[in-house]
This record gives sequence, C-alpha cells and structure tokens, in this order.
Amino acid sequence: MAPSIPSDLDAFWQKTLARLRSQPLEVQVEKLDQRLPYYVHRLTYHGLDNIPVRAYLALPVDTVHRGREPRPLPAIVGGPGYGGWALEGVSPYHST
Repeated sequence: MAPSIPSDLDAFWQKTLARLRSQPLEVQVEKLDQRLPYYVHRLTYHGLDNIPVRAYLALPVDTVHRGREPRPLPAIVGGPGYGGWALEGVSPYHST
C-alpha cells in the first residue's frame, strides 16, 4: 500500500521555500589543507532558522591550472549520517 500524500504538501513546500528565499545565505568559504590531487573547500551557509549547513567542494588539481579553459566536471553529492561526518574538518571523500 502506497503512502498517501498530504493535501497541503505543495503549500508546505511553497511556504518553506519562501522562508528560505527571504533570509540571506551568508556563505563562508574555507580552504582546507588536503592532500593532492584535490583543492578542497568547506562551505557553510545559513539554512532555515539560521541553522548552519555545511558542504564540501573538491576540485581536481589538474582542472584548475591558470590559463586553462574551464570544463564541466561531474558532481558527487553526499550528506552526513545521524552522527555527522566521520572526522570534523575532513571531507567525506578524502581518502587516508
């Protein structure tokens, strides 16, 4: 049996997205000291009710050389589990 969809689901999301659009993100970018072959940055921004949301951006070193034409890169999206990231300050994609 499939779960039923609440009748006010669309209204809930419209209201939630309007709240998000009404407050500034206040993005902070911090370069992390990671091993090559990636430049890693931790981005923190304000979510609903100013709760900080964190993301990591890793760019392969060979795609960031000066004078080189930018090219599209694949993306990996991941999120923390209930316990958070395994190591604070380290990208979840960092291999040790």
